[in-house]
Amino acid sequence: MNDWYTEIQQKASNANIQQALFRLESAVVVAGTLLLTFLLPRPFPWWPVWAWPVLGLLAWAIVIYSSLTDPDTYGTVIWQLLCEKLPVKLIEDATMRRQVNAALAYQRRIEAAAYRYRDQADIHPQLAALAERFAAWMELLHRLARYQDTYTRDYRIADLRKQLPQEIESLVSRRKFERNPQIQQRLDAALEEVGRAWETLRLLEAEMQQGPARMTQQLSDLERLYGEVQPLAAQLKLAGGIGNRLQNDIQEQVERLSGVLQNIDRLYSAALEASHARKT
Repeated sequence: MNDWYTEIQQKASNANIQQALFRLESAVVVAGTLLLTFLLPRPFPWWPVWAWPVLGLLAWAIVIYSSLTDPDTYGTVIWQLLCEKLPVKLIEDATMRRQVNAALAYQRRIEAAAYRYRDQADIHPQLAALAERFAAWMELLHRLARYQDTYTRDYRIADLRKQLPQEIESLVSRRKFERNPQIQQRLDAALEEVGRAWETLRLLEAEMQQGPARMTQQLSDLERLYGEVQPLAAQLKLAGGIGNRLQNDIQEQVERLSGVLQNIDRLYSAALEASHARKT
């Protein structure tokens, strides 16, 4: 299990308790109990003064219990913790931000489903494993969106896009008229270095141009695979086989996207190194 996802799971229990204690319904019960205790302590002659506090305590206990056992509440708690780990607000592009939010909504649903069947040994391990793989997928989708968002606003890349053609043109012009063999070698080496930088930039641009379509496809795959998760609980006899296949399918998505991001990271780092070299 991913270390950060393990940490989220560990935090979820405490966060779920806090959610139960301080949710709106709890506040309403506490406030109502206090008001009735002080403003209407004995609505009937036979009504004991301790009745409102006792009833309020019971009502509060019911609210807390229902919250702690509610799958949707647990799914929301995990989703909130995941949003803290993967802050969507850092993505300035509205379309990308909306897509990442849509992806995270699937995580909330599968976490709720896993919690709903937490006492069923036949299905819970499968759903929990799927939730973990979905979380790994979410992290990669967030990284992809951050890369796309940063790339469109990165002045360093924009400057490099302008500088490299000028450098190539200047070096080619100098090489054409240079007759000194030593200077020719230095110019050839410089051209080779600038050429590599230009090729890196070209490959990076090609990768980033695929970003919007890639993100749309990722959401489509996410929707499709989540659709296969939903009927899993209704097929307990087949849960193991279906769950294992889904885990493999999602892991394949994760590994493929991870490879894409590794390539983008390599190209982006090389482009930034080239940009830095031209400023030193």
